[in-house]
Amino acid sequence: MPETYTPVLLVRKAERMRKETGDSRYYAPKEANKPDIGQRLYNILAMPFKILFLEPMLIAIVIYQSVSSYSSPSFMTADSPILVSLWHPLSPLRSLSNCVHTRT
Repeated sequence: MPETYTPVLLVRKAERMRKETGDSRYYAPKEANKPDIGQRLYNILAMPFKILFLEPMLIAIVIYQSVSSYSSPSFMTADSPILVSLWHPLSPLRSLSNCVHTRT
């Protein structure tokens, strides 16, 4: 698949022109503005948290997914009859006996 990102295309074109002409004056803006290690670490480590806290919709989606991914497996385990009995009028012993298949 061909590259379409303009800064990368400009870097390649500048490299090709330097190679063809032997003149080092040709460079792309991306080559001239290389960030230092502090700026790179900031972009890698801090920016995701900055984006998370500044985007309210992203916060809502993250909270929803964390709650749903935590609660779904807990309802599929053996303690679900106890949890269901809290909302259903059956007694806990009766709901457990239905789950374990014991005789009543």
